[in-house]
Amino acid sequence: MSFAKIYSQLGVIKEDGFWMPLEPETQKTMGYCFIEFNTPQEAELAREKTHGYKLDRSHIFAVSINPYTPGENLQHWLTDPELVYKRQFWTESFVQWSPLGTYLATVHRQGAAVWGGATDFKRLCVMLIHRLD
Repeated sequence: MSFAKIYSQLGVIKEDGFWMPLEPETQKTMGYCFIEFNTPQEAELAREKTHGYKLDRSHIFAVSINPYTPGENLQHWLTDPELVYKRQFWTESFVQWSPLGTYLATVHRQGAAVWGGATDFKRLCVMLIHRLD
């Protein structure tokens, strides 16, 4: 019996709520999986019913519940139509967004700057360029 089949009998697993990581080289499981139920009560029931469950001679389930806490959303500014940051003269020469749109790089005669932030858009770092003549 598969993990997903066992746990789907104990509660409703969210769409795309089951993930079992695989070793890239061998494509074998890494020995654990992540399951997201519709409610915390279903997750608790699944833990109660399956912690210590003996799948076969050498595989016994060890179940823990770790509620999901989202990290910083670096693309928050994309969803907010309000002005996040206003600045004149961003650059004298070049502006480039990062591939995922989470950072902005500006290039100046003196060097370059990287800008970003989820709640307050600010300069994160500066790289100065010095000419040696």
